[in-house]
Amino acid sequence: MYCPVLPEGWFVASGSYRLSSGGQLTITYRGPGGAELDVREGGYCAGQSGCIPSGTDAGVRASAVLAPGCLRSGNGSWMVVVAPPGGDAAWQATGTGMDGPTLVAYTAAFAHVVQ
Repeated sequence: MYCPVLPEGWFVASGSYRLSSGGQLTITYRGPGGAELDVREGGYCAGQSGCIPSGTDAGVRASAVLAPGCLRSGNGSWMVVVAPPGGDAAWQATGTGMDGPTLVAYTAAFAHVVQ
């Protein structure tokens, strides 16, 4: 599980967690200027074809394992999805009210929480 490490001014707006289907976490953070960060982790994509979102590669890269690249998903949103080749998505972050490099920086700074 990964936990955002966000700058001052961010707060949890909503979230849910359940243990069934391998565990699923969905949480929304809101920040300065109306920015929003939505994070989904766990089995939220298990067995659902087409669950991994599509988008245009924004060409933004980070050195961290968590943020291999960023997709421009349209309507001012950016997305980072972590999924093994041919596997279900395990982790996804969507940012609105920020640019792609900012979302990549936020996700690269996520802390790994050992379960």
